[in-house]
Amino acid sequence: MESFKETIIEFFKNFTKEFDILIGLISFVGGSLNFWIWIAPIMIWAIVVGIISAAVMIPLCEFIAQLFYRKK
Repeated sequence: MESFKETIIEFFKNFTKEFDILIGLISFVGGSLNFWIWIAPIMIWAIVVGIISAAVMIPLCEFIAQLFYRKK
């Protein structure tokens, strides 16, 4: 039982270390101009496309469902 607890503690120590590295990397990349030139437009584009596709697909699915419902 004691070794199990130690393993968990060790895991969290390593995890926080990795997490710190990740945070540092994100802040480093976010601080650089390249991030805003290349990554941000892609993210915005993905969000816009997602919203548009959802706005198109939901009524389309409802329409198809209505067609099938009428046939019965």
